[in-house]
Amino acid sequence: MQQWYQCPNCGAQVALGVRFCGNCRTQLNWPTQQQEPPYYQQQPSHYQQQRYGYSGQQIKKKRSKTWLIVLGSVFACIVLISVIVGISGGGEPSSLPNGTEITPIIVNAEQLCKAYDANQIAADAMYKNKILKVSGVIEDIGRDLFDYPEVKLYGTEYSTRRYTVQCIFSTQNEYLVTQLSKGQSVTIQGTCDGREMFLYAISLKNCTIVK
Repeated sequence: MQQWYQCPNCGAQVALGVRFCGNCRTQLNWPTQQQEPPYYQQQPSHYQQQRYGYSGQQIKKKRSKTWLIVLGSVFACIVLISVIVGISGGGEPSSLPNGTEITPIIVNAEQLCKAYDANQIAADAMYKNKILKVSGVIEDIGRDLFDYPEVKLYGTEYSTRRYTVQCIFSTQNEYLVTQLSKGQSVTIQGTCDGREMFLYAISLKNCTIVK
């Protein structure tokens, strides 16, 4: 069936496909083929692949890698914070209920370090969170990462690792540390916090000098 349209110039009826209007002789331009839709109307994956050079599946892989990097960074931060908090060990001494008496465990620095080197789990069960009286020779005197007074006792030494006992004092007991010197034999009482993460060091918190 013949289709009729109006001439855009004079309004006369013209048949589909006629090149010139029979009334005003205006040339008629009929569309010869369907035009492609613009980029933003195409499928997302096709548009992304042509514009950015990769497909939707590749985009998902890139996003997955980004999430892995973020999660790895968060985990590394958690580990670093745990190390810093464990090393600090300081803080003010905790109070005990009135009338409570706790008998300290007596041990020397070498015995304590050897126990942790042999079996950390067994050593934690025996010493961690318990009050110890540790005797030994002072290796170093200084401050920890949080500026608390710290005294290190010689522990044990092997070919590949060297243990020490890190004794952290509260700010109230800092005056006790001023009376000490390297190479001095001493007995220190404190609460065992176990072995420091990634370090060959056994930590004692809330320490004091035993007279």
